[in-house]
Amino acid sequence: MKRNFLDKIDPAKKTLDQGAASAVLNVDEIKIRLLDKFPLGLVPRNKINEATGGVLHQNTMANMDSKGGGIVGRVMIGNKTCYPIDGILAHILNKVKETVQC
Repeated sequence: MKRNFLDKIDPAKKTLDQGAASAVLNVDEIKIRLLDKFPLGLVPRNKINEATGGVLHQNTMANMDSKGGGIVGRVMIGNKTCYPIDGILAHILNKVKETVQC
């Protein structure tokens, strides 16, 4: 079984958000791990599933982009769509906040 960066995060560094069921991850540690794997600070859309441990999928991101939503800061390099690491993390954190509030 292939491991991803989320599997390597020290569970002791996770904190619970006011008793919420889902753990909030250490964003700085995730950013460092992503930068190790993607040194330009950009993740190609076809690698977003791998980069996020399955949290985001390339087809979903393509659909969101076509509707004008999606990750802020998206750029095209040749014919490849890439997302900035900060944008990916902000997008995931935004989704976590929406889930916790419900």
